[in-house]
Amino acid sequence: MDTKKKKLAQVDELVVNLGLTRDEVIDYFTKLPPVKEPKKSRPKIDITQVKVGMIWYEDDTFSFDILPKKIKAIVELVEYTTSTVCGDLTASDLFNIKEQLLSWDEAIKYLDNFSYPCKKNERIIWYSAGGIRDVYDEYPPVEKAFSTIGKKCRNYVYWTGEETTAGYAWCLDFRTGKRGWEEQNLRRFVRPVLELTVE
Repeated sequence: MDTKKKKLAQVDELVVNLGLTRDEVIDYFTKLPPVKEPKKSRPKIDITQVKVGMIWYEDDTFSFDILPKKIKAIVELVEYTTSTVCGDLTASDLFNIKEQLLSWDEAIKYLDNFSYPCKKNERIIWYSAGGIRDVYDEYPPVEKAFSTIGKKCRNYVYWTGEETTAGYAWCLDFRTGKRGWEEQNLRRFVRPVLELTVE
């Protein structure tokens, strides 16, 4: 006899021993309020344990190891002072997200209209000139993570969201580390980045 049948037989025996009828028991249980399922809580993130180059999984866990879970992003930047984690969404198993070759104005429209189901405390961002430099300076573990999952890391010139003067904006070349102004009508690459603010 399987466990469920065994338990139901015990219930039946208890009903008889208590001198109750089955109809009385059914009537009692049908009048009870529905049982509320306990809310599944998301894992609490200890930002001090999150490192650049970690794989960011869909359940908001982070690891350098490949785990049997869907990948959300690869961590590119961790700002401990502001408790933020930034991840490159082109690593995602959840959505087919590719880097785009766009003019600066096209990049603004692309990111402003980028459709992604952000959770609480998440948003799509575009790095500043300083932010993208920070990413470049710490990039080797990110490059390694992309190689581990078999996807392409940054390897071209990327726009930032920061203008210099009218008609120009900051870019950074991930092949050389050179940062400079580019005419906004030129086509450079852009990748959607997910920023999470950790509570």
